[in-house]
Amino acid sequence: MFGFREEFDYFQCEACECLQIAKIPSNLKKYYGENYYGLQCSPQKKSRIVRDFIRKSRARYAICGTGLIGWILSMTKAPDPMHSVYRRVQLKPSDRLLDVGGGAGGHVASLQSLGFRDVMSVDPNIDEDVFNNGALIAKKSNIFDIGGEYDLITFHHSLEHMTDQVDVMKKAAELIGKNGRILVRIPTVTSDAWNIYRENWVNLDAPRHFYLHSYTSIRHLAEQAKLNIIDFWNDSVAFQFWGSEQFIKDTPLNDPLSYSQNQTASIFSEGQIRDFQAKADALNHAEKGDWICVLLSNNTADVK
Repeated sequence: MFGFREEFDYFQCEACECLQIAKIPSNLKKYYGENYYGLQCSPQKKSRIVRDFIRKSRARYAICGTGLIGWILSMTKAPDPMHSVYRRVQLKPSDRLLDVGGGAGGHVASLQSLGFRDVMSVDPNIDEDVFNNGALIAKKSNIFDIGGEYDLITFHHSLEHMTDQVDVMKKAAELIGKNGRILVRIPTVTSDAWNIYRENWVNLDAPRHFYLHSYTSIRHLAEQAKLNIIDFWNDSVAFQFWGSEQFIKDTPLNDPLSYSQNQTASIFSEGQIRDFQAKADALNHAEKGDWICVLLSNNTADVK
């Protein structure tokens, strides 16, 4: 990401194929930096009534499948991938949601704007609690300090940054009770991108990612936490290709010539990016994409 060009040793378990860092750096904050995107609180954008109405109507339909206007608007634009994930897990506006490792709460703030009121992020790495219009959206804490019961607990690309994964998942299992669910979205080494790019695989993200699970190891983690996997699918995107191709050419993600920083100045054409996304879609269908979504429950009756 930052172009430090340091090297870190990883090893892969012969039994479960989980790829993990050999030694976590003692100065880990260096590799996040002061402006790491997940930990920043985005400024509130000025409201524009018509634009916000269109955005919210389309998003609510994408997530909940309700609303005639949203249905009509959905025909003009593909749904946000994150909204499609929530549609698949059947998130309801009345659900109580906890986003673990959600930084300064930007994601839950966007859900709040759509009418999902009982949502909160928890992250020990933010500077202080974050409020949005008087409501707490991000608590400076870890999951072990949280009580109550939740309908859905999410780990949106955060679990791979955590060391005590079994304990974290056991705590999450406590917080969902009998009827709640846990959604884990993580990179996976059971993917073409890992097999092709290896140390240049962008979602290896050394040294921030401690555990890069395989299909086998994520199932093993679920078993250790006494959780049942009730759904499992891929949601990878073009990033796995353009990010890895940049690394091969020694271009960090934050470099001025990176596609993430300046699409016009990057080495990729829009046609190439479309091709990368089409390839990602095909790999997702073949269960070989490099991101997976895992839905878990305490209820054995939910297992498919």
